Amino acid sequence: MPTPWSREEVEATVADYLHMWLLEQAGQAYNKTTHRKVLLRKRNDRTLGVRPCLLPERRINGVRLHLTRVALQLLSNQIDR
Repeated sequence: MPTPWSREEVEATVADYLHMWLLEQAGQAYNKTTHRKVLLRKRNDRTLGVRPCLLPERRINGVRLHLTRVALQLLSNQIDR
């Protein structure tokens, strides 16, 4: 059974995701494999497989997209007033 993630692991994962996203938005190149290897050193007893990184990144991306939709809806409501 996998161990629950610590606060430090979650914070490191979100920070890394946002860093890569900002690089992508700026049109700058980055290497996901290098990011994954550095990030996994910060995670307690996690394997070097791709899956341990992809699932959290997908969840973070889903939250980011949801928050973006909510923000756009709020802005749209303000403009309509």
